[in-house]
Amino acid sequence: MSQKESVVKDENEPQRSELQERFIKIDEECQLIENPDPSHGIVLALLTQNHVVLLGPPGTGKSMIAREVCSRITGAKFFHKLMARDLAPNEILVSDQTIKESVDPDGTKHIIFEKNTKGMLPDCEIAFLDEIFKSNSTTLNKILDIALEREYMMNGRRYKAKTQTIVGASNETPEDDTRAFYDRIMLRYLVNNIMEPANFVRLLKFEFATEQTIVTLEELAQAQREVKKIGFPDKLIGKLIELRRDLKERGIDHSNRRWRQAFGIIQAEAWINGRDEAEEEDMEQLQHCLWSTPGPEQKSVREAVLQSVNPIKQQILEQFEMAQEERDQVYKVKQGVDRSSRAVEANAKLKSMQDEMKKLIINIKDRGKPTAMYEEMLNKVTLMQAEIITEHLGVDASPFMDQMKKLQGRT
Repeated sequence: MSQKESVVKDENEPQRSELQERFIKIDEECQLIENPDPSHGIVLALLTQNHVVLLGPPGTGKSMIAREVCSRITGAKFFHKLMARDLAPNEILVSDQTIKESVDPDGTKHIIFEKNTKGMLPDCEIAFLDEIFKSNSTTLNKILDIALEREYMMNGRRYKAKTQTIVGASNETPEDDTRAFYDRIMLRYLVNNIMEPANFVRLLKFEFATEQTIVTLEELAQAQREVKKIGFPDKLIGKLIELRRDLKERGIDHSNRRWRQAFGIIQAEAWINGRDEAEEEDMEQLQHCLWSTPGPEQKSVREAVLQSVNPIKQQILEQFEMAQEERDQVYKVKQGVDRSSRAVEANAKLKSMQDEMKKLIINIKDRGKPTAMYEEMLNKVTLMQAEIITEHLGVDASPFMDQMKKLQGRT
């Protein structure tokens, strides 16, 4: 987990209520290093009573972040279960059974096993299901009933479930028999291992904050009501129509249900940003709602969403990702003259990428929009260049690197 990636609070950020600020702080306090998006996604899921899944290799912090964010909702009951292929439905639904005797009008006696759900999934507002796709289809179908309808079958009757948000985690993508459940999870995030050496050092030195921001279950309900009141202008409806058409042309199609739920995610993003009406930038969160398969499809969705609502951000991300690839390519070349030659080429390209990113950031500033996140990415590219200069070109850029790291709050 990390402090907020942006060190300086941007003067162009909107004003938020005290409750909105607390949700922002929960997000910031729970962010994973190099993976800030999942904590934000869990907050959005809580605000909209949606569900979220975290996909990634073991040991990347998926379970930790799920427990950490959800623990900030005081007064909410929390259910946690490690799923398995042989897990029976009753192991998530039933805490115990009571044996009772029933007598018919004619005097016939029956033994009834009455099941109790106290402390189990239907009795809890928030749930974390680890290794969710290792479960079997029978159990997942029971969970699906609760996730969609907020109801469950017990003792021959249907009951209301208290469950609002389910967070799932998995080291693997779903198989065919668990796909139905996956298709109904609104928010999806990849959680990867740390790549940057400086961030690896941060991980080794990490300590949890002693003071933790919380909200009560009643305050969560208040926030959920306020989210539903967020305005949605006609121009955004037009943007959604364009985006849906663009995704179809890319071979990516979604159900009416998913698009309707996406509407609520946009409202939640606007609310948490202190707005009474959604804006185009609030639609950026759709990049986490409209892909099914990690890899090319996920990247295509992100590209489509950002090209629609924030093309400058897409350009900056492209420059940043090219910079990462350029830096990585230097290390793939064998040590010696060839690597030094490749480093010279990379140094020139990284300088050009920084210049392009600076122009784009100026454009954003001129539009009166926050730039702290983009300046952070620019700083990272500058550090990449300094790293190459120091390690491969024999020039000591360490004083400059130390100064940049201090600006980023990394020392």
